[in-house]
Amino acid sequence: MSNLINQTCEACEIGAPLVSETDQAKLLEELDGWEIDNAEISKLVKKYKFLSYNESSTFVNLIVDLAESEDHHPKITLEWGLVH
Repeated sequence: MSNLINQTCEACEIGAPLVSETDQAKLLEELDGWEIDNAEISKLVKKYKFLSYNESSTFVNLIVDLAESEDHHPKITLEWGLVH
């Protein structure tokens, strides 16, 4: 179950099996600064801080390119100095 960096994203579909809370906890040990947000449905989230709006938007554009290549399109919130 480890070595997440070498895995690719697989989009969730209706009826797909969920990751158990036990497995979520184990996987989070490999992810620095990431958290599970259980507000509506379980989501993996992280906040990245930057020194300027320009740095934040450059980072978002890198995420957009990666998301397209993985065919996975996460919710991204862009603020001055912060990407969530």
